[in-house]
Amino acid sequence: VIRCNRMMETLFGHEPGGMNGQSTRLWYPDDDVFAEVGRNIATAFDARGFFREDRELIRKDGSRFWGRMRAQPLNPADLSQGLVGMIEDITEERADAEHLQKTLAELQAIYDAAGFGIMMLQDRKVVAANRRAEEMFGFSPGKLVGTESSALYADMAAWEAAGREIYA
Repeated sequence: VIRCNRMMETLFGHEPGGMNGQSTRLWYPDDDVFAEVGRNIATAFDARGFFREDRELIRKDGSRFWGRMRAQPLNPADLSQGLVGMIEDITEERADAEHLQKTLAELQAIYDAAGFGIMMLQDRKVVAANRRAEEMFGFSPGKLVGTESSALYADMAAWEAAGREIYA
């Protein structure tokens, strides 16, 4: 680290100026991860001209956090001149995303296990349906999604009447 702002020092738990002259190796749990990130940076610079990666990092006190790292070379023709980068703490964002995924998996399990048909329609087209709904309407697994809702009624008159009632 040649130079960094106070926010970066705070993020890693260092006093002002405490990171200057230090290797970024301090940010990683071990030498293998440090080397892997170095390879990822070189590969990204070659492929895209910039680097972006979410990675678990370590503070000075040993506590861990998730950081979104971004970097660009100072001189793309000579990577030895260094890079400029930033790190954003995304620990809370990542925890929220994991919680959302867990909640969605739980809801999907309920949806799949329901003994009654469940469908979601948008613009009178089926956009989601559980297996029981497919069975009730005589559709093979996965074939109900994308179907116009009119196909679920005895005739067009019944579909139009339902539409008038629902959208009145």
